[in-house]
Amino acid sequence: MSNLAAATLLLFVHSWYPMECCGGKDCRPADTVERKADGSFEVRVGKDTFSIPESFERRPSQDGNYHICYGRLFDAAPFVSCFFIPGET
Repeated sequence: MSNLAAATLLLFVHSWYPMECCGGKDCRPADTVERKADGSFEVRVGKDTFSIPESFERRPSQDGNYHICYGRLFDAAPFVSCFFIPGET
């Protein structure tokens, strides 16, 4: 993928994330997602893995893929601000 194509894709993806979820760089597509028997999700992005409880608010994905928005405060563990799932309303 060319640099221009990658930049265009990144711009498109970030264009639909709500401001309360994303500071312009905090949201990204999930690399892998596994739904657990208890209804939770295990989401992997790069070297980070997140366990998202069933009770966590899910938002509808705009492109049919899973996305997660997360950040870090100093040296603390990352925290999830938003989780987007295909087919959810």
